[in-house]
This record gives sequence, C-alpha cells and structure tokens, in this order.
Amino acid sequence: MSTAPLLAPPCRFGKDGKVDSNPCPANPIGIVDHPGFRQDGLPRTQRPIPRETSRRLQVAAFWAAMLVAGLHSMSGETWLALKTIVGMANMSVPLFFFLSGFFLSRHWGESGFWRREVRKRVVSLVIPYFSWLGVAALIFGLFIPGVKVWAGTMETFAPEWAYGMAFLRSIVGFPFLASFWFLRTLFLLVVLSPAWLWCVAAKGRIFAVASMGSVFLLWGLNAVYGVEVPFGSVLSRCGFSWRALFYVMAGAFVFHDDSLNILMKMRPSIGLGLGCWIVCAAVCQCFEVKAPVDFAMQVTVQWSGIWVTLALLSRVPLPEWVSKASMALYLSHAMFLNVLRELVFWRGTSGHGVYLWLACVLLGIGIWNVLRRGPRWMVIMFFGGRGRMDRKDRKED
Repeated sequence: MSTAPLLAPPCRFGKDGKVDSNPCPANPIGIVDHPGFRQDGLPRTQRPIPRETSRRLQVAAFWAAMLVAGLHSMSGETWLALKTIVGMANMSVPLFFFLSGFFLSRHWGESGFWRREVRKRVVSLVIPYFSWLGVAALIFGLFIPGVKVWAGTMETFAPEWAYGMAFLRSIVGFPFLASFWFLRTLFLLVVLSPAWLWCVAAKGRIFAVASMGSVFLLWGLNAVYGVEVPFGSVLSRCGFSWRALFYVMAGAFVFHDDSLNILMKMRPSIGLGLGCWIVCAAVCQCFEVKAPVDFAMQVTVQWSGIWVTLALLSRVPLPEWVSKASMALYLSHAMFLNVLRELVFWRGTSGHGVYLWLACVLLGIGIWNVLRRGPRWMVIMFFGGRGRMDRKDRKED
C-alpha cells in the first residue's frame, strides 16, 4: 500500500499569489498551534490536492449520485430487500454535503473567497436549478398533462397551469422536483459559509468539535421531537437544514484537521464489518421503530456509508466519462424518473424500482456526455459548466 500523503504539504504564497520562498510574516490574527494554520499564520488551505486523491473523491461522488437515483427510484417499493437498499442509500446526500464542505474549506482565509464562491455557485447550482425545473414544468404541463410528480403537491391546481404555478413556488418554496432541495440548501450554506467555517477553522479543534456537537444536537432534537429554534421554520422555508450544516462542517473539519487519510485508508476486515453493520441498520429502519432509534440508525448508516464509500468504493477504477457525470446524474434523474414512471412503467406497481434506477443512471450519463460537447451556454444551463469540452478536447477525444 502506498504511503504517499493524501494532501500535499502547505505552500508559501506571496502577495502576488505566487509561491514565495522568503520567510512568512507573523500570525496576523493571533492563532497559535491550530491545525488549520501554520505557525507563521498562513492558512494551511493553500495547498493542492494530489491527482489520485482528487480522482478517488470524484469516484466517491459518482457512487453517491448512483445511490441518490436508487433511493428515489425505489422509494415506494414494498420488498424488504429493496427497502434495505433504500435505507443504505440514505448516506448519499450526506456524502455530497461532506465533500462540498471539504472542498469549500480549502479556500477559507483567502482574500475575497466568499464573493468568488457565491459567484461560482450561482453558475453551478442556481442556473441548473431553474433550468431543470423549467424544462420539467414544460414537459409535464404540455406533453404529460395531469401527471402528479412524486413528492409534489400540484394536484390542488388546474392541470393546464399546475406546473407553471409549481415552478414559481420553487423560487421561494420547496421545489416540485423534490430532490432539487439539495441545490437550494447547498447554495444557502455557501452564502452562510463565513460563519460555519469560522466555527470550524478559527478557534481550534475543541471549539470546532463543540460547534459540530451543538449542530448535531439541534439536528437530533428537530428530527426526533420536532423542536424548532427561533426562526427555525423561516430558515427551513429558505432551504436550511441542520443535517446539511452538520455534514458540511464535518467535511471542513476533516480538511483542516488533516484526517482525510483516516477515512480513506481502511483494512478490508474493517470494511467488511462496517458493511454488515450498514445492512443491519438499514434493515432495522424497514420496521416500525421509535423515532430516537430510527434517528440513531440513520446516523450510523450515514457515517458508516461515508467511510466505506471513501475508503473502498472510491478505489473502483472508473473511466472519467463515467465518474465525472456524478452531478449531471443527480440533476437529471428526477425528471427522467417521472417521465419513465408515467410513460413506460405501470405507476404504483412494485418491483420496477431497479429498472427505473438503471434507466435513470444510463440516461443521465448519456445525456451529459452528449450535451457537454455542445455550446457553452447549454453546458452552463443544464450542468453549471461542469465537464464542458472545448474544441481542442473534442479533437483529442
């Protein structure tokens, strides 16, 4: 097994942004002996991630997108085996938030990082959010009138303008393609990132763990007992989620604490044990259990699943045209899922979830590899600019 570090050592950067070999200035904000900062005061976030580590994280994100599609495709199944897979797939969205926090924390402490990140996420999250919802509203309203989208509430409106109203409601309310809540919540957390990144990276390890523990407690109280903090309902309508906040903070903490190697290096025996534990916890969720027990099972499945995905599944060799399609698969599967359910499969018939899952994955990967070769505006509109191929890349491909 290779002993190469998963993260490169920190670099010295001058005021012009170039590597500087001269001694660095003293710590400007008084942080001493903190894992997020070097002794000279420069943020340790200013370092590259090796290519192999980046590739493994990319593969992990693809498996998470696969599990999201499976979670939504089989959400109505009654077979115990398929319900168990749905329970195991609950770790997929937390892994997305975890990786988002990890990559976002790399730029904390850099000048103007907040403006750059918000501007970047408007392109990569907000534009695809409204593009896919708009296309879905047109398709469902014009070509499949009267269809009820899963987890949607459009049955209260007349069929001819139901999806137009649903699209408008998605601007400030819950999106009618329910899986798109992830995009809205992630963008909100990026806007709020200076606050939670400060909690993780500015006051030391103990303060960071205490902050994450407080967020976890609020998440548990809300999930189990429905306890809301002041203005909690307003925050929820804006897309805020305690679970999402906890996992982005956890990803940022792993980066600043240099503990990624703990998650990405695992003995096969430990991986087998964790896999068995995930299956057992997912089976327990299939039965009627009390809310605290169900919450505990969900958390164990999510954390164990994140660990197994980063340590084991990320090692699976996948071609780049597949592994890079993770976000495209996430963005496209909700619309494909509803179209396939309405036009191809009998709605409400158990046992078709696996076929829906496979079809959504193949369509998502296929449409991304076709559209990313198209005009720049199209790639930005549907995929936030991810994976766009320039003319030079097309010739080499």
